[in-house]
Amino acid sequence: MHDLLLISLIIGAVSLGLFYSFYPFWHGSHTYGPRYLVEALPALCCLMAYSVARLFPVSEVAGQKPPLTKTMPRWLFIGLAAWSVMAQAVGAFSQPTNWNAIPTRVDRDAARFWQVRDSQLERHARALYARLFEPVSLDADYVHGLDGEILGVYDQNGQPQKPETVGWSNGVLRITVRLKNTGTVDWYGYERGLKDPGEIRIRTRFYPEGSTVPDRISEGRLFVSGIPKPGAVVSTTGYLRFPRAAGTYRLELDLIAENLYEFAGPGAKASYTFTVQSP
Repeated sequence: MHDLLLISLIIGAVSLGLFYSFYPFWHGSHTYGPRYLVEALPALCCLMAYSVARLFPVSEVAGQKPPLTKTMPRWLFIGLAAWSVMAQAVGAFSQPTNWNAIPTRVDRDAARFWQVRDSQLERHARALYARLFEPVSLDADYVHGLDGEILGVYDQNGQPQKPETVGWSNGVLRITVRLKNTGTVDWYGYERGLKDPGEIRIRTRFYPEGSTVPDRISEGRLFVSGIPKPGAVVSTTGYLRFPRAAGTYRLELDLIAENLYEFAGPGAKASYTFTVQSP
């Protein structure tokens, strides 16, 4: 009876994993953790009970030192269990970091799921640590020390962005921007987990020809990583989304501290002309 239950649980858990492995959004999209595998948790917990029974038998003689072949698996089990609880606690108690969309959307850049640096767990852990032990002070002194310069804008081939470019309506273009912190305070990038306010970003806005009102639908952000110190030069890569309506537009890139401050220096802005065509 127990063998049949064990086999059934294994088949159910494996089948669920295989089922979602053929789904384009197997990762669960904008969530913390693999939400599609939550349904397999009851089966996995039951399977874990078999392991607990074998690793920690109630019939074991009290005070008798277990052999090494039993001690090592036990510590491995305890370590993995502690890691699992920690991973869920970090997600439960940290503030939202929007990891799935910053610096690029995971449904467009699935390779981010496999990166070791700045994983979803690390981003949330950094945010929780900063919240508890190193809260960021966004006071007037910090704002007065902010300054920066856009050194260059490059297209998806690594070439300098042309002053005039043709794009497709509602299409996207990958660009890279080099920046320099010319202020007297550190910049807080997305890996800090601030989200906003105060996170340093590049705002991208398209203005129709002859208009001072930007196209709100195509407005976007490029996100700065790390904590660049004064004098540091960094690069940020992201996507521009072209307006839906065809026409001539002026693209403006502005350095900002999200919902806190707009950089006022002349080098903190860049402008390009785009001709948007219908596909």
